[in-house]
Amino acid sequence: MKNMLSIERVLIGLLLGTLWAGHSLAETAYTKRLIIVVSAVVSSACNDESKKVDTVRGDKTFTVGLSETGSSPVTHYWCNWVMTPEDETALKDKLKTWTDLGTVKIYDGNSVSPESVLSKLGLKTIQEGAP
Repeated sequence: MKNMLSIERVLIGLLLGTLWAGHSLAETAYTKRLIIVVSAVVSSACNDESKKVDTVRGDKTFTVGLSETGSSPVTHYWCNWVMTPEDETALKDKLKTWTDLGTVKIYDGNSVSPESVLSKLGLKTIQEGAP
């Protein structure tokens, strides 16, 4: 039991950039990472679809606001989600309508950094207390 990975260890390990007891992310079921940016107009619907994949917190997936200036108003929301391959497929399927329309952008977070995605899109995170 001592070497088993718990979700808490995975999450903390991701924050620290490493995992305990010689485990790596590749040794867990959570091998996929998606960086997703959604237009504010479709964020509520995208949260509803995300809830179907993650029934615990999926409705809170797109709550970090973005804008070109880093100040209000929010024009987009984003997430950086580590998931199983099955969840990746399910979420991409559920967001397909909006990706086809261009209101949702999905990036492979194992290949690109969140900073590079936001820079490419010309967006900045809105900081707490920003006007």
